[in-house]
Amino acid sequence: MPVERFSDTSPRFFEPEETVELARYVDITKFLSLLKDEQLFFCRLDNQEDKFEGTFPKISKKEFGDFYRNLSDTGFFNNPMTEEEIEKEINEDFEFRKKLKALYCVNCWNEFKGESYALWKIYSDLNQGIMIKSSFKRIINALKESKEKVYCSKVKYIDYDTDSIDIGNTMSPVVHKHKAYSYENEIRLIHEVSNIGWENEKYKNGIKVNVNLVKLIDEIVISPFAPEWFSDLIRDILDKYSLNFKLIDSKLK
Repeated sequence: MPVERFSDTSPRFFEPEETVELARYVDITKFLSLLKDEQLFFCRLDNQEDKFEGTFPKISKKEFGDFYRNLSDTGFFNNPMTEEEIEKEINEDFEFRKKLKALYCVNCWNEFKGESYALWKIYSDLNQGIMIKSSFKRIINALKESKEKVYCSKVKYIDYDTDSIDIGNTMSPVVHKHKAYSYENEIRLIHEVSNIGWENEKYKNGIKVNVNLVKLIDEIVISPFAPEWFSDLIRDILDKYSLNFKLIDSKLK
């Protein structure tokens, strides 16, 4: 199924321009897995180490309260809600939305504005790191034959103590992150799954989505800290899989 594009009927998210360049920093293990399986791994949102992933900022509790009070004041309920009942609704709403985290899986890229030492260090093995370059247009074409529905959104960075997001949009917590991660300039692919069989051991970490590697990858960049023989190793691996991607050294080398 093609990438689901933003429209009047889609969830609200921040679709990038098709021409935006993307980068994904990986170690050799993840790179080999991509080549072998021809699949992108989408990690469950509830398995991310960032505790703010998929959550609402503090101010959202007040906004949910105002929402229920407004419904009560306009006679939506048979009887006006007490503050205790409103608080109960808010807490139940928050608990329900926490569970929704398990139904979203993400595959994360970075908007490419030049190489980042921080991203090399955090997301790849510096001595055996690889950066895959692509673009949103390439991703659209690479996922055309996949059966899973995938969205693509820029990530918006917020202060979870003071900022607000759209509480009426279930996608909002998925496309926002803490401002401490703003250096990532993340653009993420998002897949929403059914909870049917989600407890299956096979899906405990996430899912894999079929992808056309030739359409996905523009070029491959070798870490500036990799030894000389590493480029030859990557070329041999590409030859094994009959892939003729452009292979270049990092400009930080």
